[in-house]
Amino acid sequence: MFLPFLPLILASLSLSLLTEDTAIRPEAWLNLPWPLTLLILLGLAFWLGQASFEGRPLTRQRQQHLKRLLIFSAWLGAIYTEALDLRLQGTFQGWWNPDGWAFALLIVHFWLLDGLALTPLQHRHEAYAPRLIRSLRLQLPLLLLGGVHALWLAALPLWTGDLPLNWELLLSTLSSLVLMIALAPPVMMTAWNLEALPESEGRTLIEEELQVNGVSVRKVLIWPEELLSSATAGVVGLLPGLRYLLISRQLLNALTPEELRAVIAHEAGHLRKQHLLFYAFAFFAFLEGMMLLSAALTVTEWFGEWELPAVFYGSFTVLALLLFLRFGMGFLSRNFERQADCNALERVGLEPMGRALLKVAWLNGIDPEKPNWHHYGILDRLNFLKAGAQAPEKVSAHHRRVRWIQFGCVLTLLCTIGINSYATSNAGIRQWLTWYVQHNESLSPRDSGFLTQLGDLAYSQGQLEEAERYYRQALELAPEDPRTLNNLAWVLAENRADDPEALEESIQLAQTALAHQPAAFIWDTLAEGYRQQGLYEQALHAAQEALRLADQSPRAQAPSGSDYYENRLTEIRNAR
Repeated sequence: MFLPFLPLILASLSLSLLTEDTAIRPEAWLNLPWPLTLLILLGLAFWLGQASFEGRPLTRQRQQHLKRLLIFSAWLGAIYTEALDLRLQGTFQGWWNPDGWAFALLIVHFWLLDGLALTPLQHRHEAYAPRLIRSLRLQLPLLLLGGVHALWLAALPLWTGDLPLNWELLLSTLSSLVLMIALAPPVMMTAWNLEALPESEGRTLIEEELQVNGVSVRKVLIWPEELLSSATAGVVGLLPGLRYLLISRQLLNALTPEELRAVIAHEAGHLRKQHLLFYAFAFFAFLEGMMLLSAALTVTEWFGEWELPAVFYGSFTVLALLLFLRFGMGFLSRNFERQADCNALERVGLEPMGRALLKVAWLNGIDPEKPNWHHYGILDRLNFLKAGAQAPEKVSAHHRRVRWIQFGCVLTLLCTIGINSYATSNAGIRQWLTWYVQHNESLSPRDSGFLTQLGDLAYSQGQLEEAERYYRQALELAPEDPRTLNNLAWVLAENRADDPEALEESIQLAQTALAHQPAAFIWDTLAEGYRQQGLYEQALHAAQEALRLADQSPRAQAPSGSDYYENRLTEIRNAR
């Protein structure tokens, strides 16, 4: 059930990576009004929905994949070439979190584009609007969950305070995962408007089989065949109180009672062996591994003479996600599905389960001999069940295999959390940088950034005198670096406010930094130096300049946000 959400996931991920680094983004090519650009893309998506690509040897499914790829490429290309995200941020300037509003609008826009590209205007049995709504409804849960997740990440700093970076990353990732586990099932069921399976012999049999297996679900629902055209059954939800079993009417009507019992025993096998939990562990380990790899690449850039382009990180992340889904999750899924088959074999025997698998293949038009990357092929599954019925030790061996796989998931997760927590901690980063500085006999101007980073780490730990020493060493290598000039100026204004010579040096350093980079955060440092000297008119002017630049370019020149500079301006006014 993950694959239908993949386009929206890739769109969100690609947009996030595209907006990470705006320094190398080009100016808008055509510079059309952004509403017009969005409307043109909607028109293109509608046209793709009517295109049939006649004359090309493409199945209906492959045509849909091609249309989705084309509209995704057009959407992402338009954002890049027309700087839509940056222009939208300017449009929403003055709102709370303008970046978030711009991101949300573009993702909703892609959601509409994807639905339009998949919905032809003409259809023999159904009007256009209901089919479009049905197409949009499929990915609606992900859109809703993404919005909740964004709000949660925006509100999380209100509770985390000044946690170290490594703990902040761990807490945000873990809390996000728990939030999704709790909210995803009810949101999906509500957004898809699924109906409960009515009282019947089939429902009674399902509930009895679940009870025999020692598992429970909140509701038994009808599989959304109008959204996901499959005759199948599945379990959604990890927590017992938020867990649902879905089964299609087509499959329910095609199975005998014993075959239905085999299918439910298969789904119960997933629940008994906690497969959904280990999927979550594996995905969490992947996220931690990606953060660790990102940190490793950053360190490699520090110590090397080259720098990876921003597009590399974006492409690599998308590729890594696809490979993880195809091979990592595919490996888990095949082994978990086989273990669930074993549970059905042990419950009802070979013949009912074998017939049920063949009926699933027939109803869904699946070639039994065709391999399947996430379930094994039907014939392969039947052969294993036959071998397991003749030699039960094969079933026991597979149970042991899955236990080792699950142990590997937990071990990998714990290792990635532990290593990542240390690698992203101030202590870990400081130890690596200190080792490099101490073991490098001839530091070059390029190494000044390491010393500045050490100064920043010392400052974050309240070691202001040590921070000052690192900043001065960095300026010996790169005397015109605006970041180092600014940071030393701030430390002098904060730590040596009772020393007139130090305050004068702070102001001179900030002015020199402004000559190289007229940024909001440097004007703010100059304002602090003037304030400490009692020069409130000059401090007020500098604070006003900081706020002006923050309003003009919040991402590039005001990483702290314009609210910070408004508060600083109010603070200086009140101190006059």
